[in-house]
Amino acid sequence: MYLTKLPRDYNEPYYPQTYFKNYNPAPLRVVHLDLKGAPPKMSYLKEILPIISASGGNALLIEYEDMFPYEGLIRNVSAVKAYSRNQINEFLSLCDYYGIEVIPLVQTFGHMEFVLKLQEFQHLRELNDNPQEICPSNSDSLKIISEMLSQVLALHKKIKRIHIGCDEVFNLNVCANCMKLNTNSRDVFLDHIKTISRGIKSTHPKITVLIWDDMLRSWPASYIDSTNLNKYVEPVIWIYGTEIKKLIPLSYWYWYFKHFQNIWIAGAFKGATNEMAILPNVSLHFENQKSWLKFISKHVKPQNTVVGYVLTGWSRYDHFASLCELLPTAIPSLILNLLFISSTFKQQEDVMLSYNEILKCNLKNSFHDIIQLKNTEYCSFPGQELIPLMLKLINYRSEIKILFERLYETNSWMTSFHLKRFYINPIKLKLLFSKNQFYKILKNFSQFSSEIELKLKKYYDKETIEEWFQEHVEFYLNKLEFLRESFEKSLYRNTWQHKKI
Repeated sequence: MYLTKLPRDYNEPYYPQTYFKNYNPAPLRVVHLDLKGAPPKMSYLKEILPIISASGGNALLIEYEDMFPYEGLIRNVSAVKAYSRNQINEFLSLCDYYGIEVIPLVQTFGHMEFVLKLQEFQHLRELNDNPQEICPSNSDSLKIISEMLSQVLALHKKIKRIHIGCDEVFNLNVCANCMKLNTNSRDVFLDHIKTISRGIKSTHPKITVLIWDDMLRSWPASYIDSTNLNKYVEPVIWIYGTEIKKLIPLSYWYWYFKHFQNIWIAGAFKGATNEMAILPNVSLHFENQKSWLKFISKHVKPQNTVVGYVLTGWSRYDHFASLCELLPTAIPSLILNLLFISSTFKQQEDVMLSYNEILKCNLKNSFHDIIQLKNTEYCSFPGQELIPLMLKLINYRSEIKILFERLYETNSWMTSFHLKRFYINPIKLKLLFSKNQFYKILKNFSQFSSEIELKLKKYYDKETIEEWFQEHVEFYLNKLEFLRESFEKSLYRNTWQHKKI
């Protein structure tokens, strides 16, 4: 769900006190780290732990995917650049020091591309041409899942909870093996979850198993109470928009609270507004949390238990998708939203004071500046220097799009027809390119591209930088290079034959 409605007026209070008179912060305020194929350097993750802790965060939901160092029969699941076991152990020790609980997330049903894309595990797919869902009726599926879980649990010796994913299982009960069972999709889904949960609890009986809730929303609301699912898992109810009641009607909430002793909720601080976003839309994510807190204050009764509030921060929409906002650029969004959900105070000035103190901002930021990511150059936090560069990149890309349109797409003197035949009037192009300051833009953007590539080296490895650069920068460099090459080739011709169509 994408947010579309902006606040009416940035000068009006963002959260009137009456919205939240019954709100008490959830015991666990959880920051989601999505490591899909683009993990920040471990040194950077260590650097942001004290900031998370100071802002009220006391748990991490770590979605390793292929960044976990698997061994043995599943060693190929790990990416070449996966963290080492020593790195993870050091990070876990630092989390202990800051009082931050770690909750590993291991996908076990949908979003299993990182496993199923590999030829050796292709036979485990629900659909052969789609590496997203694992087939629950294939006996080898449970072996692979059990092996992943056992290795993650073995490395995370102190954990109290584990998340097994299970969201967006779009292809369910459609393969030949599953259809032979002659059962409905709900039962297939339930049996798989219960089997996995039983396997975890057989060796770790005190561990709580979490799942995303979205697949439950397709069931009849009252059906939930007949599933005994509460004996196996606790649901994490995620909504990234502002219409909480429209997306999950109150009848579902009634059955959620009736059936489950504990529930969790989840909003987003990045990665939920645009698949190729460069910077998070802080305003929209803040509206998401405001809507959640308003809903909780109004509809969640004292006898109901919201155990945890998760702020998700997706790095990409799935394993094959492009990178969206990088974690260092989303720190202001994370801290603002984390402060907001972690405290009983709800005055705008108090949140701004804490925000400026934690991010070491030497100015009196207006709330508008925070929302718009303005003046971050006057702050000092890990990743701060990337935000002004990203804002410049957004402006450059807009400028280059307009330039390309003027000089090529809507220019009557340099169409694809003209370029193919070099049937171009050089003096006309010289005037056009000069008037639009083409070479100045080319020089500035080329220098800027080198600068941003260099800055990213502090936070990411070479492969991740190369991927992000190709997706967000190189396309525009190529546009400029196409224009440059086309222009310079046209200068060598000053006589022409009759046009040949």
